[in-house]
Amino acid sequence: MPRARVVHTTVGYAWRPISLIGHRTALRAGVPIVFVQDGDKTQAIRQMGGPASVAHAAVYRRMVIYGTRTSTLALLKGPELMTKYAGYADRAMEILDTSHARDQVIASNDLQSRLVNRSTVRRLVYAGRLHEMKRVDLALQLVADACRAGMAVELAIYGDGPDRERLAALADDLDLGPRIQFHGYTEYDKLLIELRAYDAQILPSSLDETPRSVFDGFAAGLPLLAASTPYTRARQIQDRAVVLFETSDLLAALTRLLDRLADLSHHARTAALNNSAEDWYARRAERTFEAIG
Repeated sequence: MPRARVVHTTVGYAWRPISLIGHRTALRAGVPIVFVQDGDKTQAIRQMGGPASVAHAAVYRRMVIYGTRTSTLALLKGPELMTKYAGYADRAMEILDTSHARDQVIASNDLQSRLVNRSTVRRLVYAGRLHEMKRVDLALQLVADACRAGMAVELAIYGDGPDRERLAALADDLDLGPRIQFHGYTEYDKLLIELRAYDAQILPSSLDETPRSVFDGFAAGLPLLAASTPYTRARQIQDRAVVLFETSDLLAALTRLLDRLADLSHHARTAALNNSAEDWYARRAERTFEAIG
């Protein structure tokens, strides 16, 4: 550890603070520390319910404060984390870590062609883990409600997980037939290309998460229909490519998104260009070298 010029650490789960052990070792050795926190799990932990979750959330928060307070530089994902924790740091920077490269962002003329030539069927897509906490069932219910309202809407689901069988059964119960397509796990580079075939992405979970899939969709020029969380509210303000919903007005929110589809799609593409992996890694490297001297 003393030979390291800088150590990068984070807090994952409070019950398994492996990275934070490295953080304390670096601190004792006098090695500069870049503390990178790409999400705040306190709300998600509390939503699990029970006394243990309350204690877990409290321990988790104290660990993040400790990591932020004792770091040389704290890199915090999104304005919500900046509000909660930046005050504890000597130096803090907001980051938006993403996976897509600049050359994986849809070309402007390809996006415009898709918008001009899109079919009358509106194609939504969800990409992520299939777990009941992700509330993908809300997306299926949205398709059913839209069809009853006379709208032609389909949903493609990319990803896998323990909730897949339940979701497939729900699709059958709702008599959605070919309007729902399960694609399973798809390799990342291929996924970014396939996402370009859709009109918008949906993120129905109300957990306080910061999924990279948001920017994967932006790279395909897909605006986001999302449950209102601190992260999605920040994306709405900063990127102008998001329509938020409460569960009771999901169909109305979809209508608002489709009414502004072209404008929102171009904003999504711009957000992807501004936050490619090359860009945010370059910003992170610049601030790291500034901090360690």
